[in-house]
Amino acid sequence: VSGMNKPVSVKLSPKSFNLRPVTITSEQVTAWHAKDAWAFIDFAFYNDYVLALIGIRGQFKTYLVLLDSAGGNVATLQVPKQADSIYTDCLGENHLFSGDSVYQVWYDYEKLSLPYASERNSFAQTMMPCKCSDRLFYYFSYRRYHAQKLDLYYAIKPAPGSPNGLEPLLAIHDSAKIDAFNLNYDLAYFLELRRRHVGYLEPVDSMIAHLDFYREQLPLSVNEKQWLYPVHAPMVMCGSEMYLVHPLDSTLQCYTGATCVNKVYFAGMRLEGWKSELYADALTKSLYTRTINKQGISTFLRIDPQTGNVLSKTEVAKHPFIVNPQIRSGQLYFLWWDISSEQPVKLWTMYLN
Repeated sequence: VSGMNKPVSVKLSPKSFNLRPVTITSEQVTAWHAKDAWAFIDFAFYNDYVLALIGIRGQFKTYLVLLDSAGGNVATLQVPKQADSIYTDCLGENHLFSGDSVYQVWYDYEKLSLPYASERNSFAQTMMPCKCSDRLFYYFSYRRYHAQKLDLYYAIKPAPGSPNGLEPLLAIHDSAKIDAFNLNYDLAYFLELRRRHVGYLEPVDSMIAHLDFYREQLPLSVNEKQWLYPVHAPMVMCGSEMYLVHPLDSTLQCYTGATCVNKVYFAGMRLEGWKSELYADALTKSLYTRTINKQGISTFLRIDPQTGNVLSKTEVAKHPFIVNPQIRSGQLYFLWWDISSEQPVKLWTMYLN
């Protein structure tokens, strides 16, 4: 057809449209029982539920409440008013701390109960050093020498009739600070105390043999307490493996049983405001850590356990100084009080990247 190859000119004119604005935020945070008079004191996970310790404003009573994944009330138990916290032991069992006693929390799918009680100090000494377990290997952590020596141990669940003892796993000692501390409190220091009749009335050879014991018993000044901050190595179970952050060589270490199977540089430690914390999501088998900026805003970082690198970050914006963060199924749970409102402390949730 003739004329098909001729150029064609098309004129365009602009036209504007007004669209509704769209706001993109980094978080969607939900408060549980936001309109109720509940004040959340503490919480923990109980199987597929959330176990919460609450007070009800105006009633002066304290309750344990079992909540489902949507915050619905499953079971309620009134507990002593002095109940102050929930502790989850290395086997995942929950205990209620109340005054001088510790009560095991039990749910029989009908009601909550507190079947067993222990003395608080005895419980703390025997149960709390066990940090995590896969129910075959148990991992323990003990501090000594003004918290500058952190000794980690493991124990294997014994067969009937076999011995059950702790075996050394790892010693984390801040040698530089220990040496500096020892120089300040050498033999001459204790000999001077003896000259002033402030104890240590034993032969010099015996004093030399017991110097470390004497140093460990010394009361610390305020400045020394700030300088000798505790050596801390967070430990968590993630699946069948135990992970810990070594604070002195900045590594993330993975243990299967008593064997270190992987050791990589931990990128979280070089970040400003890093907290010496490690979180494990038991269901997604993901590792997290946290930083806090000067305004108190927390950022949670998902860590690659194979490389120690940061995979993603989630900032908990507009919620400074959150309390008791815990993670399950990719969701962050924490306690927070909005000082701008009259609402008491609430349990808040949000999804992590």
